[in-house]
Amino acid sequence: MHRSLLLLVAIFTINAGGQFDPHFAKKEATGIVQLFEWTHVDVEAECLAYLGPNGFGAVQVSPVNEVRIMSNRSWRERYEPISYKISGRSGDESQFRSMVAACNDGGVRVYVEVVLNNMSGGSGTVRGTAGSVAYPEMKDYPATPYSAGDFNDACTIVDPRDAHEVRNCQVDDRPDLNQGLARVRDRMVEFMNKLIAVGVAGFYINSAKNMWPHDLRVCLRKTIIFQWLLGSSVISLSRRFTQNWRI
Repeated sequence: MHRSLLLLVAIFTINAGGQFDPHFAKKEATGIVQLFEWTHVDVEAECLAYLGPNGFGAVQVSPVNEVRIMSNRSWRERYEPISYKISGRSGDESQFRSMVAACNDGGVRVYVEVVLNNMSGGSGTVRGTAGSVAYPEMKDYPATPYSAGDFNDACTIVDPRDAHEVRNCQVDDRPDLNQGLARVRDRMVEFMNKLIAVGVAGFYINSAKNMWPHDLRVCLRKTIIFQWLLGSSVISLSRRFTQNWRI
C-alpha cells in the first residue's frame, strides 16, 4: 500500500467562533468535498448548483499549474509540473479566477492541491499545458525558472524507512527540488501567494512526506497547517511534526 503524508494548509482567520471551523464561510458548514480532475468550469457550476445550496464548506481541487503533456493524457500529468503558471488540465487562469470567485460568492471555500516536492520527469524536450518547454534530464525548467542547481543530487529511494532517501531522492524520474534553498522556497511561496490573492482558502500539499519538515516550516510559517499522517513509517511519526503543525 502506498503510504504518504499530506498537508492541508489553511490561511489563518483571526475572528472566528471557537466551535466552528474558521476556514468556512458558513458557520454551520462542516464538510469539504474533493473534486479530483474536475475542470474549473465544472467546479464553478457545482459550487453554485449544489455545494453552496447544500451547506458544503469547501471544495478541494486538483493542481492548477502548468503540467507536462503526456502521450496518453493520463491524470498523472497533474503531478508532473512544468511551471507555476495557472494553466493546467482544468483550464486557464481566467477560468480559475472565475471559479474561485463564484465558489466564494456561494459560500464555498476553495483549497488547491499543490505539488512542491518535484518537477516533471520525461526525456528530451517536454511540453506543458501552457505551451512552455522543459528538459527534465538536464533539470532545466525555463518557465519557472529552475535549473540543475535548484535540485537535489539524483538518487533512488531504496529504503522507504530512510528519511534521507525519502526526502532527498527522486520519486520515479521526477527531479527532486531542494527546498533548503531560499530561491526555491521563494518561487513556491510566490506561486502560493498568487493563489491566495485570487481568493483560495488554503492548500493540500502533495507528497509532503518527501520534504523536510523544517523546510516546509520556512515556506509555510505564516499559515496554519493540518496534517494527515498515514502509516507507521519512522519518517511519519507524529511526534516529529507536532512541534511545527497541528495533526
